[in-house]
Amino acid sequence: RGVKKACVSFFGAAGAAGDLALLEALPELCLPALGYEAKGAFRHVLPAVTAIFQALEDLRVSQVSPSEMPSWTAARFVKCRGLLELLVEARDKARGAELCVFGDELAACLGAAASALGPEHLLQVAPLRILETPLNDKSYEQLSRSWLLLVLRSSVRRTSVVFFASTFLPLASALKSRATQAAAASHDAVGKRYLTLLEHVWALLPGFFDEPLDLGAALLAEGGKLAKQLVTVLQQEPELRDHVWAALAGACEVAREPRSPLSEALKDSNRACLQTLSGRVLPEMFNAYLAMYSESKNQDPTRAGHSRQAALDSVLALVRIADAALAAGLFKRMVARLLKAISGENAADAQAERPHAVPIADLASALVPHLGADSLDLALKVFTPMLGGAAAAGAEDEKTTANVLQKSAYRAVLGVVKHPACAAMGGQEGGSRVLGLWNTIRDSRQTCSPAALKARIALIEGMLTVTEQHLAPRFREPGVKQEYVQCLTAVMPEILFHLRDQSTAVREASRECLHIAATTAVHQELQSEIVTLISAGLAGLTRHSKASAVDALSRLMYEHGSKFKEDLQDRLIGVVLLLLGDTDAQIWRAVLKFVKVIVYVLPRLRLSKHLPKLLKFFESRHLASAKMLVRSIVERLVKVIPAEELAEVFPSNHQPLLQYVQRQQARLQRPKSTRAKAEDEEDGDAEMEGGADDDAPKESWEAFQGGDAGEP
Repeated sequence: RGVKKACVSFFGAAGAAGDLALLEALPELCLPALGYEAKGAFRHVLPAVTAIFQALEDLRVSQVSPSEMPSWTAARFVKCRGLLELLVEARDKARGAELCVFGDELAACLGAAASALGPEHLLQVAPLRILETPLNDKSYEQLSRSWLLLVLRSSVRRTSVVFFASTFLPLASALKSRATQAAAASHDAVGKRYLTLLEHVWALLPGFFDEPLDLGAALLAEGGKLAKQLVTVLQQEPELRDHVWAALAGACEVAREPRSPLSEALKDSNRACLQTLSGRVLPEMFNAYLAMYSESKNQDPTRAGHSRQAALDSVLALVRIADAALAAGLFKRMVARLLKAISGENAADAQAERPHAVPIADLASALVPHLGADSLDLALKVFTPMLGGAAAAGAEDEKTTANVLQKSAYRAVLGVVKHPACAAMGGQEGGSRVLGLWNTIRDSRQTCSPAALKARIALIEGMLTVTEQHLAPRFREPGVKQEYVQCLTAVMPEILFHLRDQSTAVREASRECLHIAATTAVHQELQSEIVTLISAGLAGLTRHSKASAVDALSRLMYEHGSKFKEDLQDRLIGVVLLLLGDTDAQIWRAVLKFVKVIVYVLPRLRLSKHLPKLLKFFESRHLASAKMLVRSIVERLVKVIPAEELAEVFPSNHQPLLQYVQRQQARLQRPKSTRAKAEDEEDGDAEMEGGADDDAPKESWEAFQGGDAGEP
């Protein structure tokens, strides 16, 4: 085992150093250890061989130019052919029990060989016999070498797309033909096996599109034959679409952001190829995306949603590569179809487009962040009225469609808000646009459906961020600060209401909204106004509203309490501590968390002033449900308040708890050797030893309150 680790490290270092002569000599040295008679040592030998192939791949990617890649790989294959033959022989002869012992290591080794030398060379040593081997043969997997498809799927990259088109596409066509023949002969089981093999063949496509060596030559050859075949799969083969989506998305991402010197060298040619094809391929991708909605009605929602997201990611990846004018033109055509579907004057046209309204809205809203600045006004003009669309719906189907369209509208408006052109606008023009959107958001609150809530809160978060960017530099202008306070007045009740929403995403977005709003207000000398707005929730009629308001005040006090004046702090603390006498468990626990914040952020002298009111939490009947939270509060008090002063105001029936915590803190202050000896004499409690150091940097709010989440 030690030799194995040393070999792996040594071979990796050889690859990093570019020692090609050593790496070329190693395969021959490994031959005696890979005979099938030495299979007992395969678990230790194969990782070392894998390291050799990985080192060759690293060297190939970092030091070989794309034009030299085929000849370089062929020369290395000559050196490694004997080694590959032994590996394939071992896999062909291995039995099921033996594969349980070294099967993973062998698959990883063959995969590394495919990555380093290319699938074309591996298939010279291990040709596939998928069509030649009868499906009913008990040893079909080994005889046909269908196992090699799984190996290639996880390892193929930086290779020739032309090889896929010339080798695997004919195999896929033959498998599809046999599946059709089996279905016609009512041999359903045989047909399903051929279809499974067909899917495994197409699953190789994303790997061939990962940093491809000849993307342009493959896609543009013979009048774009391969590109047309891929489009045909998108249109007519629902089971295989995901692989094509993934392949196109991967090629686009690599063309935009190269991951290696190899893809950097091919960046311009690959990008030019994709731009050339985008004008023809993007409309077909849009049509395929629309077709997916009608086909997914009877499918599993999770799988259908995953497929749609993969398709959307692929479309957007190609849009980022395409010309801006092309994206703008496609967006205009989509919103025209969308408007025709939801408000078309021609009833026949509206009826024809209505089934496509939802996918068109999804595509259009996703395109907004990638449009030019001249298309943003059109996006707002189309999507802003849809924010209140749910209220105007009539029948149940129309309501469902309107709710989904509303969610897309929120996403589209958020795309406009976060668009770089909008952020760069600045000045009075930018501020006026932002304030105008605030009015729209406020008016659409009552018509927001549950399906669109997450998107709405995300939009509010984006608006708060952009408002800070546009208006913060202008807060000294007359009326601007008042306008911002009015915006907060409109949205703060909604933010507080959703701080305890059942959806995790909505809760997190609401908390982020609160953080942004409070930070902006505090930095602009609006401490009193933000405290007043949040404190208004304490007058709510429901326990939910009161608890949410206390949660917000706790975070405000923790993050910005040091910037508050003393009289504002005292007023805030006094109002919240009145709720310690509330009989509702949810409200009381929220106030107890506020107490924890107070004892951590207030200086000792000011904390002593509030100590009698603060310790009234011991009078609650819910005390037993928050033992960990109570203990953390007492630990902090013991650290910052003198023992005599604390004992004087501490409830008499809870003095044993105070004395116990004091003993623990005293024990922690002893020298380490003394404390180790005392641990044998006193009852230890590991959970009590975690006091925070006064000089330590303040934790984030999430870390500070994280320890309280485990209790009911």
